[in-house]
Amino acid sequence: MKKNIADAIYKRHGGITRKEARELLHIVLEAVKEALREGDSIKIPNFGVFRIRPIKRKEVTNPKTGEHITITRKNTIVFKPAKYFLKKTNE
Repeated sequence: MKKNIADAIYKRHGGITRKEARELLHIVLEAVKEALREGDSIKIPNFGVFRIRPIKRKEVTNPKTGEHITITRKNTIVFKPAKYFLKKTNE
């Protein structure tokens, strides 16, 4: 998937090489990861919002074994698509 995005960048922008397109994509993705690590939300107009959502510590049961397991507190990444993006993907 990353390669497909880098190829699309390369094809749409005639002034850069494929390698430069991959490097550009890498820089953007690293910036997104760093912002999420710091707890910031990433809003991309007409696309959507990425944010961190904490998951509380909880007790669950393994349905196969019946064993009770404690899941520790952790974070997950949530993406909420913009209405414009949803509209375009459903056309």
